Amino acid sequence: MKPDFYNGFTVYKNPNPRNGLVFIMPHSGPALETPVSRDDNSETVGSLCAMELGGHMVISNVSRKPIYGIDFNRDIPTKEMALKYYPVFVEDKERLKLKKYRDRYGWVAKDTGDYYSRLRTYKQFWSIAKGLGSFYVLMHRKLPRIKNYPSVMDIATFGGRGIDQKVLKTIVDEVNNERTFFKTVAGHYKDSIVLEESRVVNRIEQIFSEFSLRKIQIEYKENIMQDLKAIRRHADKRFYGRLKKNFTKKNFLMCVRNALRNAPDPLITMDTIFKGELSFGPKKQLDIDNRNIVMQIELNEFFSRFYPNDAAEIISHIITKIKSVEKYKSLGLTQTEMLKFLKV
Repeated sequence: MKPDFYNGFTVYKNPNPRNGLVFIMPHSGPALETPVSRDDNSETVGSLCAMELGGHMVISNVSRKPIYGIDFNRDIPTKEMALKYYPVFVEDKERLKLKKYRDRYGWVAKDTGDYYSRLRTYKQFWSIAKGLGSFYVLMHRKLPRIKNYPSVMDIATFGGRGIDQKVLKTIVDEVNNERTFFKTVAGHYKDSIVLEESRVVNRIEQIFSEFSLRKIQIEYKENIMQDLKAIRRHADKRFYGRLKKNFTKKNFLMCVRNALRNAPDPLITMDTIFKGELSFGPKKQLDIDNRNIVMQIELNEFFSRFYPNDAAEIISHIITKIKSVEKYKSLGLTQTEMLKFLKV
């Protein structure tokens, strides 16, 4: 694959392009300050898929943090807003204000020159990505937390705007029913969740001085509350009751282990964990409502790191099935006929 280097990102063009496929990794840049601020190994699995299927790649190589780089997955801020929020990010004290900005906009700017420099990079990233094809696969990474279990990968359809939900569900159900791979690695996957939850607890203690629901704030508390919902679904009542009575690090991790022992086998999910609500960049820049296929894959970090080839093979299988449907659609088959074809 031929690399073309740009300010803020790299494009890899496949010498034998097929199917109009473009794999986009908007969060693959460096992890500054926090180890989980990049989508680890999203580019690894994306590259394996691109080489197998004849796709191009567009890979970010800047931090997604608004003060240090550009979050290509977010929207364009106005110049006034980017300049106004720069000192707020430097001060780094108003957590709720910072989160709301990060959820919507891609960067802040020290001055006018800085703003337009990042704007040019952002626009060029999406302009080149859009021009490379018509089937866009956005590769992301989700952390192995209990709130995300049993999903090994969650595929977002942008509410059916990016890809037909019925068609994709038929394909996903087929993969889940036929593959035994997920079941064979379930134990190690669950072990990775316990390790990640331990890291999260330690991180919370570093930031808020103790692991307490009274002290945890903003996204840290949101994520812990989502973890607790998953724990409540699967943990034995006596374990969950102990945690409710005495919310401590020890009891929380004990409940995580107990819930995972009772939880079902892993599987692929669709529009379950990440639905693309915050993907303002691709939704606006890739003409999502104009006959292009746009799908977002949130692959669990455990699989992208330990089983990248298996993950890539499964994703490639799903994409190949989708392309087959598109081919038959162009021949005039009805959706019912196409769904029957997929089940053969």
